[in-house]
Amino acid sequence: MYNSEEDMKAYKDAMNTMADAYPDLISSYDEAGNAIIDITAAEHKLAESRLDSAKAVTESYSKQMIAYETYN
Repeated sequence: MYNSEEDMKAYKDAMNTMADAYPDLISSYDEAGNAIIDITAAEHKLAESRLDSAKAVTESYSKQMIAYETYN
């Protein structure tokens, strides 16, 4: 699965970093205490964040357009 021990360590470090930032994504821990991330939940959270961001940008542009049309 991993090309080297270094790749395995990098993967585990990334998962533990993600677990520290988003503890709600932890599904369990392995025997060494490394976090196991629920990738489905992580993908869902990322999709929700992107949707929220897109809505905020759209709302901001709408307000700017209304302001522009009001003053021009």
